[in-house]
Parts: sequence; C-alpha cells; structure tokens
Amino acid sequence: MTSRKLVEFYLQEICRLNSVLHVVIEVNPCALYQANKAGYQGKAKAPSYYHGLHGIPILLKDNIGTKDKLNTIDLLGLVVPQDAIILWKASL
Repeated sequence: MTSRKLVEFYLQEICRLNSVLHVVIEVNPCALYQANKAGYQGKAKAPSYYHGLHGIPILLKDNIGTKDKLNTIDLLGLVVPQDAIILWKASL
C-alpha cells in the first residue's frame, strides 16, 4: 500500500460519508502531492524521511495550524511560520 493509494481511499470515504456525518470541513488541496512526496522519500530513504507514521494521512481538528494551503476556522487567514507540533503518547 502506497501513501497515495491510502490518501485516495480516505478521500473517497470522506466524499461518501461526509454528506451524512458533516465532520470534515476542508480537505487539504495538497494531500495527493504530499502523499506522492512521502512515498518518494520513503523509497529514496531521503534525509527528510521520518520513520513511523510518515506518509500516513491524518485528520486534524480545525484549530491546528499547518504551513500549507489548508485553512482552519480558528486560524482562518493566519499564515503560520511552520506546522504545529503535536505531541502524542501511544498507549501500549
């Protein structure tokens, strides 16, 4: 499974379910580009390649700033200098 195929699957699921669930406000217009880039980085083992969840699509709450073309409600119009850092703890 490539990053692109996984993103395509989730984009199809968003299209199929969001008219009922109304939970996704916006889809990143760069999602497929980023998936292709992640796949290339993974194959090339590029220095910017991250192990673990690199290339796995995620759904973000609308108040998390991202440095790309994705808008958020709370941050609409605000240009952030970098992606927000999200700390998480995996439960074992």
